[in-house]
Amino acid sequence: MVVGCAQGIGMAVAEGFAKEGARLAMYDIQDKVEETKERIRNEYNVEEIFSGRVDISDYDSCVAAVNEVKEKFGQIDVVAILSGILPKEGNVPNTPVDMWRRVIDVNLTGTFCMGKAVSQVMMEQGHGNIIFTGSGWGHVGEPNFASYSCSKAGVIKLTQSMAVELADYGIRVNNICPGSTNTEMHKAAIAADAEKRGISIEEMKKIDYVRMAMKRPGEPSELADAYLYLASDQSSYITGISLDVNGGGYFH
Repeated sequence: MVVGCAQGIGMAVAEGFAKEGARLAMYDIQDKVEETKERIRNEYNVEEIFSGRVDISDYDSCVAAVNEVKEKFGQIDVVAILSGILPKEGNVPNTPVDMWRRVIDVNLTGTFCMGKAVSQVMMEQGHGNIIFTGSGWGHVGEPNFASYSCSKAGVIKLTQSMAVELADYGIRVNNICPGSTNTEMHKAAIAADAEKRGISIEEMKKIDYVRMAMKRPGEPSELADAYLYLASDQSSYITGISLDVNGGGYFH
């Protein structure tokens, strides 16, 4: 089950699972997920695949999606949750309270709601693997993106709490913390930061990438490889971690 996969890293994760021959349930709030599903079905010859709409900030919507997957596939072995929003914030004094609440509702409460819903099914079946999506900004706190940074810091701690709570049920819980990745969300963040600083997008890219050891953004497929690793038995002794996939953008 991949949540938040109509585009970007989530789409690459769904493609990665398709290549491995997984039965695939794809969910997003965007109707575009249906188009993405059909492309993956045809491109990778996936027989058991379906898509649906979910609003992860709504717990009842999460429960309905989880129940649909259980009904169709009988169980849920792995869920990767990538849904999130990254608005144009500005500094804290100028951030609208409604914007703050919306980011927390989607990025943190939404992750909690989906994790809560799917963990109940996994507890009943006696195994499972939950992969959340944090962010490097959840570790370091990015200026002008306080609500996003705080929401992702919360995801990191939620991962640790659930890893301990669910280990006795055969469930592992981890999260991926992407750095700068070549997605539409990242491009929008670069553009917003450039606008705030009064510089060009190309100048902003240089500022952003010079801090990185590898001096470039990651590709969605490179991030997807990390999700597939945590979903596999090769990571069977790993739980509660935040795996930084950032090209050496920061260390902690």
